[in-house]
Amino acid sequence: KKMEVKTKVLTLAIFALSSYSASAKYDFDFGYERHIAIAGSDGMAISWYTAEPYNTTSKVFFGLAPNLLNVIEGDYATTYWESGYHHHVVLNNLLPSTTYSYAVGSGQGAWSDTQNFTTVTDSSATTLSFAFFGDLGAKDPWHKGTSTIDYLIDKKDELDLVWIGGDIGYADDAFAHPQCLLPPYKDRSRCDYETLYNEFMEEMEPLAQNVPIMTLPGNHEAEDHSPGCLASSACRNGLSNFTAYNTRFRMPSPESNGALNMYSSFDAGPVHFVSMDLETGFSGSSEESRYVLKCGGFKSPDGSDFVTWLENDLRKANESRDVRPWLIVAGHHPMYSLTGFNQKMGDAIEQLLYDY
Repeated sequence: KKMEVKTKVLTLAIFALSSYSASAKYDFDFGYERHIAIAGSDGMAISWYTAEPYNTTSKVFFGLAPNLLNVIEGDYATTYWESGYHHHVVLNNLLPSTTYSYAVGSGQGAWSDTQNFTTVTDSSATTLSFAFFGDLGAKDPWHKGTSTIDYLIDKKDELDLVWIGGDIGYADDAFAHPQCLLPPYKDRSRCDYETLYNEFMEEMEPLAQNVPIMTLPGNHEAEDHSPGCLASSACRNGLSNFTAYNTRFRMPSPESNGALNMYSSFDAGPVHFVSMDLETGFSGSSEESRYVLKCGGFKSPDGSDFVTWLENDLRKANESRDVRPWLIVAGHHPMYSLTGFNQKMGDAIEQLLYDY
């Protein structure tokens, strides 16, 4: 059965902003975990978290840096299980290679501090600087993400975007940290799935609020399979089938006919990027129907499955090589590895990669 996520299509409107002034209320609590992502040929998705719903529409104040002259108004925030509230608003009609300022806010007159981002170059560019990696994890002794996160923050002014190839924060392993399993149980602050997810997003914010963070799913995005969650039907239903991952991030699936954050594509400079779902996306994939809990069933809005979508997307990109010569695809599980060849994955997509 296809997963149902409590999310809404954002209805956007642009207004001249006369109410944003130095005298208005600054409230950092309204803008935690900010992160941005490319959204189509001229868009940027602005995302953030709040602990409370703020029963008003989500808003992003923005303009050519350093000005905040416009506001985009989105829909109400979305939520799942006991996760707080996740806001996504898309800014469209942005110029390439241009620096914009933005602040996130609400109809209650509160907003975050102001941050900047620079849009990616168009296809006329001959260079692009991006970081790609997988299996990151939070800044703790078990996942050892500290050096990578700190390095990326230090180098963020040199990066056009960051692309994470799955297993992003390892929130599903929170319960298995040694301090959660072994006495004397002095520090259990990071033993909870949602707590660790939030702390990881906060650790990434100094990078993610300024540089587009593009993601694709890994097996550790699938669910919370801690003993406490498995014992609760409400938790099992609320934190299974990539629900947290698909609610917290906003990848360019609407702009590329993809499926939630499972598979999508985007352009940046001379490159067409394809984020693949190698977890549930083909017959015999590792989480096609189950990880620990049931999962899978993701489709594009037109009803096509991942493999059909991939062929269509690769064909279209290949036809535009004169405009954008580079075509880069990524997925979390490998087709070729030290343990051999993944035959089922090969049957599903290997020929497509040769063809295009």
